Amino acid sequence: MSLKQIAEITGLSIATVSHALNGTRGVSSENKAKVLKAAEEIGYRPNMAAKTLKTNKSRTIALVIPRVEPGKGTNYFYMDIMAGVHVRLNENKYSLIIGTYQESAKEGSIISLDILKNRWVDGLLVVPNSMQENCINQIVKSNVPFVLIDREIKDTPYDFVISNNEKGSFEAIKLMYEKGRRKIAFVGSMLRTSASYERFIGYKKCIAEYSLPENNKLVVLNDELSISNGIKSAEYLLKQGADGIFVSDNTLTLGVFRYLKMNKVRFSEEISLIGYDDYPWMEDVEPSITTVKQYPFEMGYKAADILLGRLQNPSIKERRLFILETKLICRKSH
Repeated sequence: MSLKQIAEITGLSIATVSHALNGTRGVSSENKAKVLKAAEEIGYRPNMAAKTLKTNKSRTIALVIPRVEPGKGTNYFYMDIMAGVHVRLNENKYSLIIGTYQESAKEGSIISLDILKNRWVDGLLVVPNSMQENCINQIVKSNVPFVLIDREIKDTPYDFVISNNEKGSFEAIKLMYEKGRRKIAFVGSMLRTSASYERFIGYKKCIAEYSLPENNKLVVLNDELSISNGIKSAEYLLKQGADGIFVSDNTLTLGVFRYLKMNKVRFSEEISLIGYDDYPWMEDVEPSITTVKQYPFEMGYKAADILLGRLQNPSIKERRLFILETKLICRKSH
């Protein structure tokens, strides 16, 4: 099934057929319709490998995210990002491939060297696994255009799209303070990424603004985001006398909620609980969980839009930053 066959069927030149199929030059609507009809009749499929070699463009973007693992709430978040990316790329007829890495991956090893060396993709959308620039050294050296998603690397010239995590966290703590809580605890992950760090900073800033004493015993940083660690965190914090718990991850939130529920702690009366990210289960449990909502679909869509802009206009010099506001969803648990 070749361009030559389509040219013979339509009576057009091979060059005209090629331009009609690839949109590389103006072709009359009548001739384009002839070409598309003939292509469909013979079952023509473009040879993408040959096209890539000829144009040095694959029209493919890679989204690099932490590995999806069974039982992890972050699965939903990154799938929503992927959906937003896919919609935006599809609008410009780009394909999407997914690359994953373990969160514990060594700095600089979050993506296959083959993808970079062989230029299998025109650009990258990357969720970095560290706040340090050397976690994306290989990507920077490859000169493949990229945009960071969900997590930024500070004091660098790279484009990024993130949530306003500090503000989201601050507003959650403020709500608990207004509820009368004075021993407000923080449960999160180790502060390796900008997202986890900024949520912790929002907590600390709110504690300071309302003159609450800093108490390190009310801070639990977990090496792994799991339900079991959420349960352990809640057990420990109740012993410390916490009357409010802010959990900066939805998987840990489920563990904290489960422990409080099992131990018949009265939500809103004895303790306030606020989580992070908003998923259907948070509304379906009793009591429903107050949480800080992010917008991962919009995050993915915007990041893809910025990357496509760079591919279409490589001369753009200024750094492009986009910070999505979060929203505090008030339910019954606070």
